Amino acid sequence: MKECVRISGGMTPIVTDYKLLDGGKRALCLTENNIVLLAEVRYWIWRSIEETEKYFKSCSEALWAFNTLKETFGE
Repeated sequence: MKECVRISGGMTPIVTDYKLLDGGKRALCLTENNIVLLAEVRYWIWRSIEETEKYFKSCSEALWAFNTLKETFGE
């Protein structure tokens, strides 16, 4: 399944795989360039969670970031 990833700055990488987290509100997305990002699911658009557009080099790193955000903000 390929979906559009909307990121500010005009980039639109293609998601080649994803895992839904937090009841489907967020997802770990793997792009066609083998970049993992933590995204917020909004209808048909994935939106990058972090304003800094931080990408993660591994799923374990992204999961750690997700859990840290969840613990910090209680979402």
